[in-house]
Amino acid sequence: MNLRLRKGTTGKVVRVMIRDGAGGGRTGLAHDAAGAGASWLGEGSRTPVDLELCPPGSGFTPGGFREVDARAMPGLYELHLPDEVLAGPGNESVLALRFAGLPPTYLHLDLVGYDPYDSERLGLSCLAQEARHACLSSAFRDVVPAIVDEIRSDGRS
Repeated sequence: MNLRLRKGTTGKVVRVMIRDGAGGGRTGLAHDAAGAGASWLGEGSRTPVDLELCPPGSGFTPGGFREVDARAMPGLYELHLPDEVLAGPGNESVLALRFAGLPPTYLHLDLVGYDPYDSERLGLSCLAQEARHACLSSAFRDVVPAIVDEIRSDGRS
């Protein structure tokens, strides 16, 4: 599973699908299940860091792990990512969840300098109109030059 998150995000809970050896959703796992463990590795590091799984509290709990709903969503779990996993200094982290008798589940985290889930601006509305147009024109030079020109001529931003 791949996720793109803003570097330095805190208090992040992710949902992870854990499959059995046949590809179906594995139910009934808990933080203290046989062979339960997790480790993460940040970009530039050669040594994985162990992550202790625990039951989540009423709020964010680093290492918190719980099954969402075995009947309605078999194999779906929530994992509370410790803030260090998303802190950098590199641009990626990889996390592995392990349980006895199951293949490991890997979570690849791309750490970026913007909020990819900012539906309003993705950082671009913070630019002045001309700078925003130059940025978009450059990014979409071969795709939508007529649209950018039309926006400019109509005076829209």
